[in-house]
Order: sequence, then C-alpha cells, then structure tokens
Amino acid sequence: MSFTRAFTPIALTVFIALSVIIGSLSTSYYISEHTESDLTHHVVAAYIKNSRNTLRSLVLDNSWWNHAFLNITYRPDPEWVVQSYATSDLLNDPIHGIVILQNDGAIKYQFTRDNKEEYAFSQTFFLEHFATLKQKALSFAENRPEPVFFNGVSDGSPTLFAMSPITYFQQDTRPEFPADKRDFLVFYYILTPDELAQKGEDLGIANLRASQTPTSNSIPMRDVDGRIISHITWSLMAKASNYLSLTLLISIMMFGLLLVGGYISFTRISELIHQTETAKAAAEKGHSIKTNFLATMSHELRTPLNSIIGFSNILQSDTNKTLDETQKEYLHYIEKSGNHLLEIINEILDLSKIEAGKYELYESEVEIHRIIHEAAIYISSAASDKNITIIKEFPDTPYELMGDEKVIKQLLLNLLSNAVKFTPENGEITIGYHLGPRQNIQIFVQDNGIGISAEKLAIITEPYLQDQDHKTRSHGGTGLGLTISKAFIELHQGEMTIESALNHGTKVLLTFPSVRLLPHHL
Repeated sequence: MSFTRAFTPIALTVFIALSVIIGSLSTSYYISEHTESDLTHHVVAAYIKNSRNTLRSLVLDNSWWNHAFLNITYRPDPEWVVQSYATSDLLNDPIHGIVILQNDGAIKYQFTRDNKEEYAFSQTFFLEHFATLKQKALSFAENRPEPVFFNGVSDGSPTLFAMSPITYFQQDTRPEFPADKRDFLVFYYILTPDELAQKGEDLGIANLRASQTPTSNSIPMRDVDGRIISHITWSLMAKASNYLSLTLLISIMMFGLLLVGGYISFTRISELIHQTETAKAAAEKGHSIKTNFLATMSHELRTPLNSIIGFSNILQSDTNKTLDETQKEYLHYIEKSGNHLLEIINEILDLSKIEAGKYELYESEVEIHRIIHEAAIYISSAASDKNITIIKEFPDTPYELMGDEKVIKQLLLNLLSNAVKFTPENGEITIGYHLGPRQNIQIFVQDNGIGISAEKLAIITEPYLQDQDHKTRSHGGTGLGLTISKAFIELHQGEMTIESALNHGTKVLLTFPSVRLLPHHL
C-alpha cells in the first residue's frame, strides 16, 4: 500500500476538520462580538438600576422619619436641617445633591456635594414637572412614603432623581398636616464624566460616557414626559485585527506538521503491519498444522481403540466359561479405560473440526422431552454410583425444536457428566426446560456441587483449562466439555450462560432462539 493511498483519506479528513474549526472560530468570533455587546448593555443597565435603588433606599430612610417631619414641616428648624443634611456623609457618595421642596414645589433647602454650584438645580427645573411628580408620589398609601424616579440634565450630564413625601409615622395624629400637604425630599446622583469613567474602569467597559448622539451601544435617558435628554454610550474592547489570520496560519502549520508526522508514522506502521501479518500467517499456519495433526492422530487412534473395546466386549461375554474372575476384572478395566480414551479422542476431534470450521449439523425435528429423558438415563449409572438424585422438570406442553439431535444429546451429556463429576455423594441434579419470555427454548442443568470461583468462571469455557490445578485436582477429563458445549449451542445460533459460586452449585442455561421452535408450538 502506497503512502498516498494510505494517508490521503486521513489528510482529507484532517483538512475538513481544520476547515470546520476555522469556520467555527469565525462564527464564534462573530457571536462573541454580539454577545459582548449584549453583556455590556446588561452591565450598564444594571449600573443605572443599582444607582436608582441606592437613591430609593436613602430617600426612604430620610423621608419616613419623624425627626425629619417635625424639624422640616411641623416646626421648621434650619439648624437641624443643615446639621442633618448639609454636613452629613450623604453628600460624599453617591449623592451629589439634596433638595427639600415645599408642598407647592418651591425649593425650601438645597445642598450640594462640596457646595459646588454646578451640581445645583434651579427652581424652574423642579416647577416644570412638579405637579405630575407630586400627583404620582401622593397616589400611594397615605401613611407611608413611596419614591418616584425621574431624570434630568446638569451641565450636559444626565442625572438620576428620587423624590419622596416627608411622612410622620402616625400621620393621623397631625390633622393640621393632612397627607396631601406633605413636603418632599429629593436626592439626586449626577452621571458626571468622572463618575462614568471611573465606573467604566471598575466594570471593564471602554469609553463609558454621556452623549447626545446614540450609538450601537447606548442606553437612552428620558425625562418625565418620555423625551430623550441624553444617551449613556460605551465602546467594545478592541480585538486583535489578525485574529482569524493567526488562526489560519496556525492551522496550516498544524496541517504541515501532520503531513510530516504522518509520513514518519506511515513508514513505522507499515513495518509493524508487515511484522504482524508475518506473525499472523505463521500462527495460522501453525494452528492449521496442529488442527490437521490432531484430526489425523485422533482418527488413527480411534480405529485401534474401537478394536480394543470391541474385542474386550467379546471376551467379556465368555460364552465358553474359560475366564476366571480376575481375567474378567482386567477385561472390564481394559474396556473402561478404552472408552475413556475414546471419549477424550472424540472431544479432541470435535474441537479440531469446530476450530477448523468444518463441523456440520444434520438438522431434524427434535423432541425435547425425549432427548432429555434419554440423556438422563445414559448418565443414571454414574449418578447411582454416587447416590446422586436426578430430577427432571418439564412443562405441561411438550415442545419440539429444529436442530442436530446427536449434537444436542452430546451437549446435554457433557453438562450432565460435569454435574455428576463435581457433585458430591447424596447430591442432587436437576435437568429440564421451559419456554422463555421471547418464545425461545431454555434447557437447564443445575447441581448442588462444589461450584466455580468467580475468577475461574470467566475462563471456564476456554479450551484445555480445568477448574482445578493439575497438581491438586481430583477429577479427570480434558477440560474440553464446556468448550465443546458452548460451540455446539452457538452452532444452533443460541447461547450458553453459567451461574455458579463456590460451594453453592452450578446452573448452566442453554438458550435456543425462537426461530428453532417448530411453528405449531408458536
């Protein structure tokens, strides 16, 4: 495989990915500008709102105050007023001025920060909208003040105002001063260039200022009649003009590095692939030789073994009564050992065929009742030797499935042989079947034997492994029974599951798919 053929799809994929990244960055850049605009608009609006809330709190604290009512309205005390307002800390921050208006709108007192004249407002300014503001302020409950807000302009700077009626707690105890005759307290905050510049620095907003001209980033300030009297404007933070160019340059460099690295990686990967393919071919060849050897040797061993078993059977019949008891016992051992060896060879031959993919099924209709019953009878002799009880559990309705009867019977015999082998004397084995929730046939073999540990349960179906160490095990066999059983059920498109725990027995469940259940049972 050439480098171009192998690496072109990767390079194309990476190029597309980089293009998508650049497009995404461009979109993100565009979105970030609009997001920043929306965010700064929210921050400036919050700043103005918070300033109004501060005015509201201060004007309420000072207007709903019996001392204020008594010393301003009931029995005016100029000295107390000057001491309480003119020389207090209220005019330091954030208040630029305090005005006390009479009930008719005339200025009774006015105090400004540092006594600056440029912070003062004229009588005309307050009289222009006083009637509207007074009506709105007195429209709330009589026994409590509620501030009203309005905007104005001081020497070109927009100003926030909060006005509230000066209220006595027990207003009804002063009938000579009805609620609609109250004086008014006004606090105001001027958005001077210095205030806005400092606030912009605190908030991280560039060029925060007041202007008569609106911009794409501005908030209008309106008077009592809703007319725009000023705008609070600002600028977005400047961004690097070569942002996308730098991104593109980095992407091209990354692509170039990818090509160089890809070529180096390709040569190394090619070597590794060649080594892997060589090793794989050698392993497959070795596996094929092993499989063929096992199949040949198994076949060569079966022929003389069958002869040995057959002749031992003939001799044991002893029709002429020429054998003594010792000879008969020896013949029995010969037959038993031969059968055991033949069983091992058959298992090896079966596994060789399965691994080579040459095992064929000869399918027919299989009566599950009958095949389980026959398997139980076949194993009953070995079970009786250990006084093991075999219990059969069948559904009320017999079922049939499509499969290889010989293979299924061998599968059940493998499981039953294992159950007998690993169940202690006087134990119990249950074999049966039922119709599963998905119309599948489930055959199970369960015992109360020694069980299988959790760590060995994961490898129990691997070939040539046994549940016990070869130095300490007390049970014979090749360790192929469960491996072959798993392969047999999978040849029928089914599955085998094993549940077990040490000293709590084992349950093997064989599940045949619903397609193998004969139609008249569906």
